[in-house]
Amino acid sequence: MLRASYAVPAERGHAVGDARADGQPIRFGAQLAGRVSVRLTALVRPADHRPARLPCVD
Repeated sequence: MLRASYAVPAERGHAVGDARADGQPIRFGAQLAGRVSVRLTALVRPADHRPARLPCVD
């Protein structure tokens, strides 16, 4: 699961709703969701790979 937040730094003197997406004031996260891309990279091991066991520590 991935969670993101979008905010305008307080020192900028305006709010997210002052910004626009497609010419409309930003009111909902969905207005930005289409502009976000996520990249996933995986490391694949052979099927017979067995990771080393490590003890549990507190």
